[in-house]
Amino acid sequence: MSETPSERPGETPSDLDADGYGFEPEAEGAHPAPPVPEQLPEHLRPSAPPTTPGGLPTGPVRDGVLCVSCGYELAGLAPSGACPECGTLVARSLRGDLLAFAPAEYLARLHRGAAIVVVTILVMVVFVVLGIGLMAYLALSGVGGSAGGGVSLAVLEGVMGLGGLALGLILLYGWWLLSTPMPMHQSTQMDTARRWVRGLLIASAALTALEFVADLAMGPPAGSASPAGSAASMSAMVLLGGLGLLSALVGVAGYVMQMLYVAWLGQRIPDQDIHRRGKRNAWLVPVLATVGVIIIIGPLIALVLYWNLVDALRKQLKHLRENQERLAMGQAGSPA
Repeated sequence: MSETPSERPGETPSDLDADGYGFEPEAEGAHPAPPVPEQLPEHLRPSAPPTTPGGLPTGPVRDGVLCVSCGYELAGLAPSGACPECGTLVARSLRGDLLAFAPAEYLARLHRGAAIVVVTILVMVVFVVLGIGLMAYLALSGVGGSAGGGVSLAVLEGVMGLGGLALGLILLYGWWLLSTPMPMHQSTQMDTARRWVRGLLIASAALTALEFVADLAMGPPAGSASPAGSAASMSAMVLLGGLGLLSALVGVAGYVMQMLYVAWLGQRIPDQDIHRRGKRNAWLVPVLATVGVIIIIGPLIALVLYWNLVDALRKQLKHLRENQERLAMGQAGSPA
């Protein structure tokens, strides 16, 4: 004979309420069983402890709880009621800050952003390998020594530059989607990482545009060897070098914040593996990408760690979206 939850040894109804976040499951298999609230950071825990068999607190909602759909202040309302502004169930707003309960549109943007980042990195790798291969072929075959070969190399370098710029902007767009703020999300200390990600994305895009404009303004090397021409060329090179250094520093800072933000998202899935890997990659990958040049393959290892983590996040976001869709289909098919 199968045991009911209350008949299992060592379990009490209060234990089951805690394990289930104090709410009856909406549908079997809708999402992975959430962890015990005490194991989560404070900002991810439910807004009120359950005290009734149905999983809802008996008293009114405490101060500071906002409706997840419209932001209406729910203080004083019955947990079993609905938001007077938009009709969203109050219980939905009491479930904590897990992504399983986030709006579908928000999850879709995060998943789309992660997918763009993952695919763009792969395309960038293929693009660079093909470009280097073509340039090496032109150089080794002796074609590059002729006048026509020089033009071919110049054209190839130009295509590589424009292609790299386009892929870089697409990568920035992917992270912009991935760092979308959760609607009506109450700001937390770790949400600072998300805001830094967006701020540094804007800075990176601005520096990329400045480098592009400065490079165009510099033009091809001047044929005149006059002192004035040499001084102008040197000034342009210093400007481009300064912009490149500043862009590199912004890129490193942006990467660190991206990894800390991914670690924060890992808590909200919740996936402790993504959380730990995000915090580790925040310092390990920059070290591998810089100091790791000594062992030659350091940057390659850094890229693999970076790609694997974002891809793991993409898979988790896809899983959460599929669970939400199955749950919505089940609710739509159930009799009224």
